[in-house]
Amino acid sequence: MKYRFLVLGSDLRQHYLYELLQSKEYEARIIADIEQCNITATVEDFDVILLPVSGSGSIYRRIKDFLQPGQIVCGVHILGNEPKLTGVTYIEYMDSDATAYENAVATAEGTIALAITMSPVNLAGNRCLVAGYGRCAEVLCEKLKGLGGLVTVVERSANRRACARAHGIDTLDFVQLVQNVERIPTYSYIFNTVPAMVFLEKILCHTKDDVVILDIASGNGGVDFKFCEKNGICTKHALGIPGIYAPKTSAEILYAVLMDRLTNSNRRLEG
Repeated sequence: MKYRFLVLGSDLRQHYLYELLQSKEYEARIIADIEQCNITATVEDFDVILLPVSGSGSIYRRIKDFLQPGQIVCGVHILGNEPKLTGVTYIEYMDSDATAYENAVATAEGTIALAITMSPVNLAGNRCLVAGYGRCAEVLCEKLKGLGGLVTVVERSANRRACARAHGIDTLDFVQLVQNVERIPTYSYIFNTVPAMVFLEKILCHTKDDVVILDIASGNGGVDFKFCEKNGICTKHALGIPGIYAPKTSAEILYAVLMDRLTNSNRRLEG
């Protein structure tokens, strides 16, 4: 089946995804400026709707009433609390562990690039605290170690702490971090991947003057940004990093997932 694709959003990943589709001679259209275009009138003309990785849910809510049975919608956390529409197929890019890990590489590289530009000190030889040890954090820790960073993971899960230790990484739980506040000013870099408020005033008030705190967690993140701003702590909530630092590679990853899922869907229909 020769699908017709509608690519939505100004994220550079979407631009490269659109170019990839065109290079494969698919019929495709891109609408970058969603606010200035009546996308709802266009949706029904396409077989596959490609939502941006960041903000899939909000754009989906704008177009859902115009979707037709047989259409396919692709994105990340598309539905949220919304019910599935009858006859509409949903493809979640990050459902595959392989895809999530490939995306984590782009996230880790971009995070480190940003952190280095924000800090007055080398990464090598300095202490890095990473909150959480999911897929992104796991890759981030390995790359920080590879650049000579002295990495500690703070993680609630005993199983994930054990996994980090198996990779030669020092670990703490959050209770231990609060109980050992003398350790906090030893960290030059702090990275948060936990989408819950974990870096509160009781921790932040002990950070060193030139610390850099990067929060790459989804939603509102996990850092008290108001406290940081008030006290001159260098921090940033950095979302959509792959789309900024490696948009072409990220688009290639999304394209591979997309083609695999569409091929499998066709096989099921033919069977």
